[in-house]
Amino acid sequence: MTVNQARSARPGRSPVLVRTAAIVVYCGSAALFSLFLYQGSASSVYFSGIPLFFSFPVLAMSLSRWEGRCGKAWLVAVVAPALLFRVSLWGVKPEVLSNDVYRYLWDGKLSWNRINPFSYAPADDRLAPLKNDPLYDKVAHRTFKTIYPPVSQFVFMAAYAMGKGRLWPLRLIYLLAEAGLVLLLLGLLRDRRRIVWYVFCPLVIVETHAGLHVDIISAVLLTAAFALLQKRSFFPMAAAAVSAALTKYIPVVALPVFFLEQVRSVRSRRGAGLASAAVHSLPAWLLAGLLAIILFLPFLGVGWSLFEQLLIYNRHWEFNASLYSICQWVAGDRTFFVRLVLTAAALLAVYASSMGAEARVKWSMLSLLLLGPTLYPWYLICLIPFMFMDLRASDAVLVTVVYLSYWILVTWADTGVWRENASVKLLQFVPYYSLLAFELVRRRDVQEL
Repeated sequence: MTVNQARSARPGRSPVLVRTAAIVVYCGSAALFSLFLYQGSASSVYFSGIPLFFSFPVLAMSLSRWEGRCGKAWLVAVVAPALLFRVSLWGVKPEVLSNDVYRYLWDGKLSWNRINPFSYAPADDRLAPLKNDPLYDKVAHRTFKTIYPPVSQFVFMAAYAMGKGRLWPLRLIYLLAEAGLVLLLLGLLRDRRRIVWYVFCPLVIVETHAGLHVDIISAVLLTAAFALLQKRSFFPMAAAAVSAALTKYIPVVALPVFFLEQVRSVRSRRGAGLASAAVHSLPAWLLAGLLAIILFLPFLGVGWSLFEQLLIYNRHWEFNASLYSICQWVAGDRTFFVRLVLTAAALLAVYASSMGAEARVKWSMLSLLLLGPTLYPWYLICLIPFMFMDLRASDAVLVTVVYLSYWILVTWADTGVWRENASVKLLQFVPYYSLLAFELVRRRDVQEL
């Protein structure tokens, strides 16, 4: 079922007591979590976030089944507290959760000074004139070059140009991007009540407005591409989809879904054969490819070094892996090859499936992440809009339990050692994969939330 099809079932009546309890727990824990982000220890932040994240699905399910009128007043009543939560985090120091934002601004500073950020690691002596800046002291992994794609680099440069290293420009850019994303989702969701799943999602709120991760830009571009697909505006659709993939590389695997949906649409509209429809669809993607080249042009001076650090990151970085860890245990030294084969097989299965377009976009990216070596919580932001368009219980569980991976910040603060805990992985992935297996086995009986 696509997002544009009407749901035949009327939303069920949510008990007032459950809804009230969910609102109280969510709002109370949000206030406490925000307070501890400003002045608490790593453990107080972590434990105050557990009721926030785990009350979210109950809150969202209760509000999405509201049976009253859902006009402008309802929308304002929903968006206003969600906006307040976001703005309340604007004074939080991002390094409480992650220091990635300082690398963003460092890259932006290099670009603003007409230096290719892919050319030098921050620690390079040739950048000595730029290091007399408190920003440099906050940059992590200074011996590594940047991995962030061109669109992200332009965002970083704009943020640095506006604030000269201050954080408010990025906060403003992200808030405006989210406003656009909410408007897009309201147009895509047949039932407007389901917007509560997005606006109250603590993973999106915390990682975008406290952690200040750039993934929200990729999410809004990819959602815009999907909205344009629904309107058969194929040239801007391809441009938006490619731009999303050049903000964070995760959506690259979703691009074939957009192409295949375009081909299907052309076939149904023109009555053309498969080959003819594919040829008719190519110009939009050729122009999108040209756009990609233009976006890469300012950085091409380093040649293939553009992707050098990304390949190193992909081969040697590991965090919160699930299926990848099993591959390591089974395949040993052949892990990289086995993972590539499994990922390719999973993607081909997704592309060939009869699922709706939003489900295939979601599953293409989710397959990549679940089989990959690294699953930081903010990596899910790119696909969260598509999760909430095609929402299953397993999706709600994943965006909730992934919070548990933040436990590593507690051990890091206490011991200074970055070491994962196997029990934390089990607490995340055993419930998720168990529910996912049930949904796959009983897929005919499983309904959207």
